[in-house]
Amino acid sequence: MRLLVIAFMVLAACLTAPSGAYAGDQPFSNPAKTIEAEQCREFTIRLESNRTTGFGWDIAEPLDEKLVEFVSCEYVAADTALVGSPGKEIWTFRAVGAGKTTIAFKYVRPWEKDLPPANKTAFAIVVKEGGSARTPNQEDRCSDQR
Repeated sequence: MRLLVIAFMVLAACLTAPSGAYAGDQPFSNPAKTIEAEQCREFTIRLESNRTTGFGWDIAEPLDEKLVEFVSCEYVAADTALVGSPGKEIWTFRAVGAGKTTIAFKYVRPWEKDLPPANKTAFAIVVKEGGSARTPNQEDRCSDQR
């Protein structure tokens, strides 16, 4: 009974969640929700991955570097002793300019260059201007916050 109540609460939270997700300290894993990021702030995208199969996520299309830039990617293995359990890839980006863009990923084995990806996904990103004043030089707009 307790499990049923918890399941209902999770379902209710999902149904009442806003269509967009604000990029705070939480990682995003649902490509159906637009990520709203504040300029000069970092945000993360979490993708399920199983490196034991040789597959990993890669950026499928060049980033619009006027809006977002790549910061890092980290693989976090599952917290289990089971061999072959999937983990997570945590991709971190920095929002650098206001506007809308898409970050597209492909799930591939690096040595299989001629095969199509096993999976694809894309996240819509909306970067909103931050509260700090912007400098005339667009390249330096986030340099003081790094």
